[in-house]
Amino acid sequence: DSDADTDTSTSGLVTGSGLAVVTTSWAGTEEIELLELVDDTTTGNVLCKVSYELTSTALRTDCTQCDFAVDLVIGNASVVSDVGGACLPGLGVDATTIGTWNGQTKAYGYIAEYFGHAEVYVEYDGTDWNTKGYADLDTVTHELSYTWEGDVVTW
Repeated sequence: DSDADTDTSTSGLVTGSGLAVVTTSWAGTEEIELLELVDDTTTGNVLCKVSYELTSTALRTDCTQCDFAVDLVIGNASVVSDVGGACLPGLGVDATTIGTWNGQTKAYGYIAEYFGHAEVYVEYDGTDWNTKGYADLDTVTHELSYTWEGDVVTW
C-alpha cells in the first residue's frame, strides 16, 4: 500500500489448476493459490496454496453440452504454504481447518468445443452448469489439465 494513510489492506488473486486422469472415472488433484496482487495487472508471490485430491463418485447426465460430467469428492486436503497467515482471510481456510474440506463434493464437466473453439471445464452450482476455466484433454493419455482465475480478495 503506497498511499499515506494507515490502512494495511492486502489484495490477492485467487487462481486454481488441476490435473486428472479421466476414463470412465476421474482421479486427480487440484490446487488453489492466492497470489499477491502487485497492481491491477501484475501478480507476485504465492501467499497461500492448498491442494487436495478429487475422485469421482458418479457420472452425471444433466450437462447437455458436456462430453462428460462427474460428481467428485474432496480428499486429503492440505495447506501447502501459508505466508503470513494469508490463507484464512484470503481463502477462508488454514492448517487447522483444512480438514473440513475432506468429504465435500463438487460436480465438474468437460466440453471439447465450447461454442466451436475452446476446450473448457464447467462446474455445477446446484442450479446451472457454469464455465469455470480452460481445459486440455490428451486423448492418448486421458490426462485432463485445467486452470481458472477467480476473484480478487481483500483483507
